[in-house]
Amino acid sequence: MSFYQLSFIKLLRINSIAILIIYLVFNDLNNINTQINKVNVPPFPNQGDDFWILTYDDKLYHWIKIRNELCYIRKDVLDFIVGYDGIIFCIDKDNIRNYFHNVCREQFL
Repeated sequence: MSFYQLSFIKLLRINSIAILIIYLVFNDLNNINTQINKVNVPPFPNQGDDFWILTYDDKLYHWIKIRNELCYIRKDVLDFIVGYDGIIFCIDKDNIRNYFHNVCREQFL
């Protein structure tokens, strides 16, 4: 009796896996691109394209496309990174790390 139940459970498991695979193939759930395209991307804070320019003189400028102006941000900058929410992290020549929030509103010297 137990052998009969064991084989029935194995058969049920194999059938359910086969049905699941057929369902996934026909409903195109294995296509990753359709799932990625459905992801909502949050908008940028300025709703436009901003350009960050680091010159050979180690000066950092910020071009704001909405206002059509070039902002002088900081001098003696070796490297910088801009987060998706507008936070800027700069490394100066003296290896001092600076953190700025909402640079578009103010100009830093």
